[in-house]
Amino acid sequence: ENTKSPLWSAEDLTEEQIEAARQTARTGHFTPDRRLPSSMQAMLSDYHGSGYARGHMTPSGDEPDTNSQNQSFLLSNIVPQTAALNRGAWEGVESAVRGWADQEGEVFVVTGPGYNPDEAQQTLGPGHIPIPAITWKAIYDPVGPGTGAYVCLNTAKPVCKITSVAMLTQLVHIDPFPALPE
Repeated sequence: ENTKSPLWSAEDLTEEQIEAARQTARTGHFTPDRRLPSSMQAMLSDYHGSGYARGHMTPSGDEPDTNSQNQSFLLSNIVPQTAALNRGAWEGVESAVRGWADQEGEVFVVTGPGYNPDEAQQTLGPGHIPIPAITWKAIYDPVGPGTGAYVCLNTAKPVCKITSVAMLTQLVHIDPFPALPE
């Protein structure tokens, strides 16, 4: 309710799903998620004229059919991202994860925003949507070398780093894979 954005988003991303997604035309339009109480809904007006892009947590490019692509455009799957991050480094991270799933056959992905508790929270729009300091994507490969995470600064000159899931958990206070041993 405080962020009107997802805390995290999870996917079981498979090679078959990616192939189906490649064959599905991107047709979604951003819309509020009317399944949520109004106090938890981001609105299109929150982003209008803000200078921030609407950044998918579960990318529409991972979605294998029109219905799930449309669901990926619900604002409950979106966080404010700088245009440089959204159209640059973040797109590269999404593409790299799809490539990993394509190569390995299946990976588990958890994605989310991270907020800096030591700084005054910058917001956008009439709904005062907090702008995350980072966005992150954790990956678990059940047959490969294990886990890893990307952490990207949500700035005009974004930088993405690869880190351990343990370090990500310390940073954002969310364990993306709580059933896995440390």
